[in-house]
Amino acid sequence: VVDIKEKTYKSKLYVPYIQLKVDKPQVRTPKNGNVECLIGLTSNLPITAGEVLAAVKTLKIGSRSPDFTIQKRGTYKLDIKISNMPISELKNELRLKIDKGIGMKTSLDYRYNLQKLSDFRVVKIDLNQEANERSEMVIRFSNRISPDANFQDAVTITPEVDYTIKSYADHIKIIGDFIYQKNYSVYIDSNIKNTLGYHLKSEFNQTVMFKDIMPQLHFLSDGLYVDDKANQSVGFKTMNLKYIEVDVIQIFPNNVGFYLQSNALKPTAYGLDHSSIRRVGERVYHKKIELNTIKNKWQYHQLDFKSILKSIQSQSKDGNSGIFYCTVRFNRGAMNVIGLQDRQHYGDTNDPNSYNFLYYNGSRSKPIIFSSLMMSGLTGKKQANISVKYSPTAAPIENAKVTAHSYANQEISSGTTNKEGQVVLSFNKQPYYYKVQKNKQVSYLLPSDMRVNLS
Repeated sequence: VVDIKEKTYKSKLYVPYIQLKVDKPQVRTPKNGNVECLIGLTSNLPITAGEVLAAVKTLKIGSRSPDFTIQKRGTYKLDIKISNMPISELKNELRLKIDKGIGMKTSLDYRYNLQKLSDFRVVKIDLNQEANERSEMVIRFSNRISPDANFQDAVTITPEVDYTIKSYADHIKIIGDFIYQKNYSVYIDSNIKNTLGYHLKSEFNQTVMFKDIMPQLHFLSDGLYVDDKANQSVGFKTMNLKYIEVDVIQIFPNNVGFYLQSNALKPTAYGLDHSSIRRVGERVYHKKIELNTIKNKWQYHQLDFKSILKSIQSQSKDGNSGIFYCTVRFNRGAMNVIGLQDRQHYGDTNDPNSYNFLYYNGSRSKPIIFSSLMMSGLTGKKQANISVKYSPTAAPIENAKVTAHSYANQEISSGTTNKEGQVVLSFNKQPYYYKVQKNKQVSYLLPSDMRVNLS
């Protein structure tokens, strides 16, 4: 006998509250002596203008309750618009109260001193450095700038340098032939006005310096395949580096499937997964290459894989088959910049004195397959249409064997290309990768990227 006792359980249904965020009021250009004030609202949940309008209990500027409208700006954003507002009211406090009955946990009570909008000043200067291009200063202001502002007369930079000025809503760009590691004094006259007619609070004067561009390196292409009949070179560029080190690891043909279980056929920023690489391949090439550095300019280089392959072929019976993983890296001693300190620290990834800088920026790696077989296609749940072409001429390749392999590296389907270089493979489970082979030529393709990817 089983005694079953009836129990009653009470549960609460969770209903999220609406949370409203009020943006800093924006005042538009004066018109006929009056201005227009916009108060932005952002909600965490969808909300309508009618719901907000019904919930606004108080909207005052000083002691006056102005007329206003509410405009929808998206699913979660609205604007409260006050039109024909006298400029004199910008000395008062704005107060907005919205009742919690709209779905908020507590009522909203927002206050803002509009006097702050008359506080026209320079907020900050950002320096944008582009190698091989003119550098620029971005000077940001606290309010929108008057369209009539004449910065050509108001701005002075010493020592003299050729520059141009472009004006935007709330900032200007000064683009010039600035010299790195040199101090420049930036002066802005207080006659500059904002859209409300207020002058800069005071003259602005600040000294800035364009520092050396941080050391870096990048491959010129994310491409995977290199035509084994062409010049067999891989391009990369460097910035402020005295030398780089090159490592090439050969993933042996029989181990490619196991390699793909934990690695992708695409470039990586932080080097190799050495624990998995050691199981499927080995380093076949290492060299330190001295560079002719021109400070703060991109330098372009080519890795001559034709000579690299010659040395590899003398060591390996597999020749240039399989996948080659090329890593280009630099260390602290290779950096050619001013400001390196004796000690390193953990911190900003953009600081060359940080350990994190080398971790995130000190190496770039990419897989390379030397083959004239270009493979691309479309894949579905049960079939894949694969196309194989000859890379130098894009001519279709006939009688190339194409196989589909599982994650466990087992062949699950195969076929041979026709005169058009096409083959349709059928399978019962999704392939993990495709392989095409003709004579000694081999290429690989992942279902996640069925495009031709030439280096």
